[in-house]
Amino acid sequence: MMRCLIILLSGCFISIQLCAQEINRPPVWGIAKMTYWVSSHELVQDFYGRLLGFDEAFSYQGKSGTICSYKVNDRQFLEFVENKNAREMT
Repeated sequence: MMRCLIILLSGCFISIQLCAQEINRPPVWGIAKMTYWVSSHELVQDFYGRLLGFDEAFSYQGKSGTICSYKVNDRQFLEFVENKNAREMT
């Protein structure tokens, strides 16, 4: 009886190991974009543009208001949505 239990548990362990080895997932490279609600694009420009030196990549009008994006590198952007009530939002 004990041998049957050991063989059964060993078989389950081996099948779990084989299933785990078959999963082929792509690597995670990082975060491509972060979006923030801000009360003023001027404050964003002062901090991220002038102080930190990020370049404004593009801006456009979205459903929520004006959206402004700053390029961090070739793969990452910071996106800011202007909303005068951003301080009250949670």
